[in-house]
Amino acid sequence: MDQKINLQYKTENEFFNPRGFFNLIKLDFFRIGYSLILAPFIVSLVQIILVLLNAVIAYYTGRFEPISLNYSFYFFADLFIGIISTSNILKPIHSNEKGISFYTLGASLFEKILSLWLYSFLFYYLFSYIAVFLSSFIVSLLSYLFFHISTTPSLLTDSLIYFENFSLYSLLTYLFIHSIFFLGSAIFKKLNFFYTILSIIVISICFNIVTGIFVKLVIPLDYFRYNIASLSNLLQNIIQFIMTHKYLPTLISIIFSILLYFVTYIRVNEQDLKGE
Repeated sequence: MDQKINLQYKTENEFFNPRGFFNLIKLDFFRIGYSLILAPFIVSLVQIILVLLNAVIAYYTGRFEPISLNYSFYFFADLFIGIISTSNILKPIHSNEKGISFYTLGASLFEKILSLWLYSFLFYYLFSYIAVFLSSFIVSLLSYLFFHISTTPSLLTDSLIYFENFSLYSLLTYLFIHSIFFLGSAIFKKLNFFYTILSIIVISICFNIVTGIFVKLVIPLDYFRYNIASLSNLLQNIIQFIMTHKYLPTLISIIFSILLYFVTYIRVNEQDLKGE
């Protein structure tokens, strides 16, 4: 009996167990994963309906100009919904009943957070990408077959156009935004999305105020008057350096995202220790 308890304790407190983590991913699929994966395809269904409706109207009114797919808009809509979902993904830790279920699950805290991260960020992004591409390809095909109307861009003749419009930059941008709202879901107990946005606004305003006060107190006004040319050149050199080394903003955003995820981990762990 004691041996079974020790084995169970070891499994639950092991930092990362591949086999247990795979089982956790399967469990999270039925808990939250299926709804996150389904969301992009619902948006894509809306895209198909709207574009085909536009094609029907164009066909019966004699307008045979190419129809714009606007897949960038639908991809953005997918990611926006993903951010809203992310802002609520750690909400169970603020509830007594659901919190107990979350913390007593037979997996390490790292595995639990990593599983949620995979579903809300990586899997969601990939399925959003796939869903928008498939829906754009379907409406291009149906519009041409049934109404003889082409789409702009035409994914039938050049599917690579779609992939050229999305890059690593969009993935890293989503990573950065995701890390902010992932942390917000761990901090706020309700209205997580709105409180996170409000926090971003407040922090930005406070940062600008503090920076302005610091500059005014540390750097004399006369220095600005007589060295405005030097400051302008310095600013241009900094901008030119950043533009020359384009990896710097990307590197900074990645580091900042990792830092926010680490803070999220600490916050969720503190919630467990407090027993809130």
